[in-house]
Amino acid sequence: MNFGWCFLAPPLHPVTENAKLIFGRNGNLVLVDADGRVAWQTGTTNMGVVDIKLLRNGNLVLVDKKGGFVWQSFHYPTDTLLIRQGLQQGNLSNKLVSGAYSLVMEEKQVGLFFKGPQSSKPLLYLLESPSFVEGPFKNVTFMVAPAEDGPDYANELRLEFVGTSFGRSALAQPKYDSTLSILRLGSDGNFRIYTYFEKGNRDAWEETYTEFRKNWLSECLLPEKCGSLGLCDDNQCVACPTPKGLMGWSKDCKPSNLPSCNSTTGAAAYVSYYKLEGVDHFLNTNFQGEGPMKIDECRKKCTKDCKCMAFFYRKDTSMCLLTAQLNTLMKAIDSSSNERIAYIKYV
Repeated sequence: MNFGWCFLAPPLHPVTENAKLIFGRNGNLVLVDADGRVAWQTGTTNMGVVDIKLLRNGNLVLVDKKGGFVWQSFHYPTDTLLIRQGLQQGNLSNKLVSGAYSLVMEEKQVGLFFKGPQSSKPLLYLLESPSFVEGPFKNVTFMVAPAEDGPDYANELRLEFVGTSFGRSALAQPKYDSTLSILRLGSDGNFRIYTYFEKGNRDAWEETYTEFRKNWLSECLLPEKCGSLGLCDDNQCVACPTPKGLMGWSKDCKPSNLPSCNSTTGAAAYVSYYKLEGVDHFLNTNFQGEGPMKIDECRKKCTKDCKCMAFFYRKDTSMCLLTAQLNTLMKAIDSSSNERIAYIKYV
């Protein structure tokens, strides 16, 4: 993995060879592509900027004559947080984005979201709602424990939450100086902490925390763990669901091709369902669906919705979850697993 960068602008539209980064006399920092197109700028024209500095903590700042920050990269994170950098409410960025995934600070919670090609909005697949912080969040900051916290907290890496009260959530505690650490949201939807360790035998950057890992949160909770379709168990993709039953999984496992919603027969086309027992959708972790309702009503709702690819039904609670995005299905392993059924559309 490339750890050489921690701030990217513009994140979605890279410039070509021979582009120029220009710090103008008017105080504006501008990225100009080779054809003269302005690809990105700080928007600090005539705002009293007199200098540009890269601070030891990795923060790129534009300062006025009193040394005050007029603009700083810490307020515009992409997919990475450095120590003392965070997410903030208001006009500043409240999220990290990596491809189809985002880590978002909302009013009273932090969530991981997946925006798949079939989903009309980002889908929540992990939610953190710290009960120890009162009031709406003002900011969430990635921190290393200060020396005054004492030896028991030495090198502890944490998220600090500020609302109307203050709280923190410990993530990792390396046995060496963790000041040079980054928190990064990966293109797989997992977020990890990497810490620089000069005495490392191979890669100086060591992975010191992983949100979804084999001995904690299951990797089966990652929406694209099994690509566009697959059954996941014990952190592995173990089967490909088909109308003929469960087959061996490979990256070629895909849902059935359904009629387009723009088709004249799209919504009214005859569809069938094949049944899977003891499975959950990745959305089920935080959302059980609508209800209570009977299973026939749930089926009718999916059949009438041309975007619905499957429905998940809980017999014990009569809850119905429709989804236009399949991806990873999880084998249910708790005592209510026999109460969970999935019906997947095919034609």
